[in-house]
Amino acid sequence: MRKSGFTLLEVMVASGILLMVTLSILAATTAVMRNNFINDSYYKATSAARNSIQHISAMPFNSMVSMNKSSNRMNPDGNLCATGTFMRSTIVTNSATNAIDITVQIFFPVEYGKLSTKPVEMKTKFASGM
Repeated sequence: MRKSGFTLLEVMVASGILLMVTLSILAATTAVMRNNFINDSYYKATSAARNSIQHISAMPFNSMVSMNKSSNRMNPDGNLCATGTFMRSTIVTNSATNAIDITVQIFFPVEYGKLSTKPVEMKTKFASGM
């Protein structure tokens, strides 16, 4: 005569299956959270690069040449600060007489304390009299 209930083996198998399902869900959730963080940082870097180009375009042409800066720390809003998590470089080169090329590169955080290896990069050209 058999008593009702589960044997120890059945409980252990069910626990193992439950553990595997739970760990796979946890791994998927962690990956999604990491990707969301990277995508958010990329979006903020793109917005900051666009804002930098707009800020430079509002300046007089002669002042644009002095905007050549490298490796400035900034916060996600694009404001320069010593504790910023983003790194911005502005490169100004003369492409022709009375014309300059401006490149803004922004390295963004991909993990705590680590910046991206490939920056968000935006380029534009300005000519005197535009």
